[in-house]
Amino acid sequence: PYGIYIKDSSYNNISFNNISSPSIGIYLSSADDNNIQNNNVSSDYYGIYVSQGSNNNKITNSTIKDCLYGIYVAYSYSTNILNNTITNSTDGILLENSDGTTIFNNTVFGNQNGIHLIAAGGSGNTIENNMIYSNAIYGIILENSKTSTAGNNEITHNEICNNNESGIYLYSSNTNSIQRNEIS
Repeated sequence: PYGIYIKDSSYNNISFNNISSPSIGIYLSSADDNNIQNNNVSSDYYGIYVSQGSNNNKITNSTIKDCLYGIYVAYSYSTNILNNTITNSTDGILLENSDGTTIFNNTVFGNQNGIHLIAAGGSGNTIENNMIYSNAIYGIILENSKTSTAGNNEITHNEICNNNESGIYLYSSNTNSIQRNEIS
């Protein structure tokens, strides 16, 4: 079951909800230009899932916790993830084959991985000005980001500390920019 399911719908404002769902807290499917803000979400699987063909969505000022994946964006473009707190998940934020995503000013802590770009991860993504700490494995991981359509991701001005394995880990990834981060 879903807390809120948005399919083939655009320009909706989903705000000030407390959602506890056994499957998916908020699910977007082929849904563009929606604004998800000021929500509290917990779920056994996905806190907020932006699925294939859902573009130009904004997720802001929300608290996502106790999920398998806090925010999961797959095969979608131009998602803005801003000013959220994500904790106690396997991956706090996971991007899969998504381009032009901005991850800005989030607090991501107490997860296995803070921010994870996987399976090409996409390109032209920006991870900036986030506080990423006390994650069990990696603060930020880029995995298999080396195809002709992937890479060119920018990781800049983040504070990354007390992650058990590495602050930033690139595996099989090329042409990404990592600069001006504070890592300890």
